[in-house]
Formats: sequence, C-alpha cells, structure tokens
Amino acid sequence: MRHPRGDGAPVVVVPGFLGSDVYLLEMYFWLGRIGYRPFLSRIGRNAECLDVLVGRLLGTVEEARASTGRPVHLIGHSLGGMLARSAAVRRPDRIASVITLGSPFRGIRSHPLVMQAASTVRARIRSRAEQRDDRPDCFTAACQCDTVKALQAPLPASVPQTAIYTKTDGIVDWRSCINDDAEADVEVSGTHVGLAWNPKVYRIIAERLAGLAAPARASASEVVRPPALRRRSVQVLGQPVDVVGHDHEIARAPVAVDHEIGQERLGAEAEPLEGRDRALLIDRHLRDDLAQPQLRGQREDLSREPPSEALRAIALPRLDANLARGGAASSSRGGAGSRSRPSRRPPRR
Repeated sequence: MRHPRGDGAPVVVVPGFLGSDVYLLEMYFWLGRIGYRPFLSRIGRNAECLDVLVGRLLGTVEEARASTGRPVHLIGHSLGGMLARSAAVRRPDRIASVITLGSPFRGIRSHPLVMQAASTVRARIRSRAEQRDDRPDCFTAACQCDTVKALQAPLPASVPQTAIYTKTDGIVDWRSCINDDAEADVEVSGTHVGLAWNPKVYRIIAERLAGLAAPARASASEVVRPPALRRRSVQVLGQPVDVVGHDHEIARAPVAVDHEIGQERLGAEAEPLEGRDRALLIDRHLRDDLAQPQLRGQREDLSREPPSEALRAIALPRLDANLARGGAASSSRGGAGSRSRPSRRPPRR
C-alpha cells in the first residue's frame, strides 16, 4: 500500500533517551522518499540537560525553516517526543505539528532499569560545577529551566498534535503517553523501541502529515515534483548498507553514520569511532530495552517487518546475542543452594 505523498514540508526527527539520530536514519530516508524534506535533530546523544537538548533542537528547527521557508513538523520518539513538545511550546510560530511515539509527556512512569539509567545521567550532569550551582534540580521535574516549564504546559492550540502509543509498550506506562483525545491519540500494536520502525506507525505519520499539507495547488503544472531518487552505499559496523534518497539526503548519510556516533554533543570535537568501539555503541542502541520480553518483542518486529535486508542482517544477530547473554546471566545468578529453575536460554539453532 502506497503512502500519501508529501508536499516538501520540513520534518525533524528526534531520538529517544540514550539514543542519537543514527537509529532514526530509516525514518529519515523514508520521509524523503515520500516527498518531505527531512532533517536529523543534531542534538547529539539524548543523555544531557533537557534545556541544552531543546536549545540544540530549536537550532535545527531554525535551520530547517530557513532552508524551506515553512514551519517545521517534529516527530519525536520516547523522550524525543517530550523535547519536541517543549520546543513547540517555546516556539509555536516555528512548528507546524508534533507527533510523539511512546512519549510519556503526562508523567514519567518507566521500567526500573530506565529510571536507573536516568539517575546515572542525572548524577553525571550534576557533577559539572556549573550545573550544581545554577540548576541543582537539573534533569528532574523540579527544575526551573524553560524546557521543564514548557513540558508542564499544554501545547498551544495552533500546533496540531498526534500521540502514537502501544499498550504493550513494556518500557513506559502507555497511559502517560496519551491526551485522552480520540482525534489526537492513535493506538498501534508493537513495542516501545519498535515504534521507530513499525509500519503501522509510518502509515499514521504519512496520513497525519498529508492531512496538514499546504492547500492544493491550482493546476497540475504548479505541482512540485521531488527530484529523482539515488542509491548510495555507506558503511555501518564495517558493512555496506544501501541507502536511497534525494541528493541532499544522500550527501548527509555518511556524516550521520560516522559523526553522530562519535560525538556526545553538537559541535564537540571527537575522533570518529571505528571497529569494535562503533559496534559496541550501535549494540547499545539495541540494548536500551534490557528486559528479555522487550528484546524478544523488538526481534519479532524486525523479523516481521525489517527496515531493509542489510539492516536486518546487522540487527538480528545482535539481538540474538543479547538474548543469549541475558539467558546466561539469569541462569548463572542461581548460585549454590538456590532452587533450580528451568533454563530460559534460547535453543541453539
């Protein structure tokens, strides 16, 4: 089934907690293929002071608006959706719409391991002298920064919103991801991480963006046709991955793969990571869902609707390895004197 065509509007994709733009490359290129002008968020890794992250995001919004002359659509996954909402509250004149994917904007109720990771990030932020002195409550709901205040405010009526959620999320409480508005809330099946690749989510995004498109042009001669698609191979984990997109997207693909991973924040000078280090960072993306049921759900999503054969070839073996490690860890914790339990290690193939 073909998705509705876009009208060339700018769309910025925003990654979730602990992630970077890398894992949203598939959505980025897909948006370009259906006729939009996609932009990566350029916020670096989403494990930083929220005010700093939204400041970077607003910089990208300004860049996207300046290059297209149009308000910008924001699509945010998980915490990225909360950053998108905050940006929309702070600069509603720059935002065309906000679409959130599993974003707990009504109150964070998350898996204990996610909360533990958040505590680690908070401690790292507070270890910096300027954060201790100026913002002692940074990365908490009590922070008085503009971003947190905006998160606690409703979206302006001028900014259309869509909240996509799944009741089998497994990471956040789905009830904190909705507006209690039948028009704005859309349920899909799947997992929290899988929302970034879920074909049902892509269909909803295409339909919502098309519904907000500029008024129909007067004649067929005025229709803006997208440039021809081109194919280019880029290296991910030392393996070639084919990407398809327009010239301006293809030109940025190696930058996204090589530099977003190697930089913790925008503008930081960092050597590109190679070999095993890069593999470990990519592997971290696939291990954000540390609980075994979520890993299994993520694997099922990728097996059923893989984003591409090349990416599936990379992702599935890593997920299998993570599942095997989790099974081994759980069986080794028994120790002497503990009651024997059936092994949960996946069967060998």
